[in-house]
Amino acid sequence: MDVIERSLEVAHPLDAVWARLATPHALGAWLGGTLDVELRAGAKGTFTPDGAAPRRVSVLRVEPERELRFVWWYDDGDLGLVTLAVDPADAGAVVRVREQRVGGYRSLLGLRASA
Repeated sequence: MDVIERSLEVAHPLDAVWARLATPHALGAWLGGTLDVELRAGAKGTFTPDGAAPRRVSVLRVEPERELRFVWWYDDGDLGLVTLAVDPADAGAVVRVREQRVGGYRSLLGLRASA
């Protein structure tokens, strides 16, 4: 399994950081594209990276001011499990992003290419 992890410490309060990331417009821009999905568990939509084909998105979990978890995939590609977490830090907050490629497990999650 391939995993990509990044973290960034920011000098802003956790609630302010969460508010800047936890909207489709802001999160889409932060990820480098346009996100068209409600940020609530069970919601389905798309993420379109700038200059690239859209990915399907299914939101798995939203824990306000703490964690957002979703899966995304191209219709002909592997599934990626993405976790965005915001934790308190001495100088403000730490944003952690983890993407784990989990292969073709769409059927286990009840997802279809036309989701």
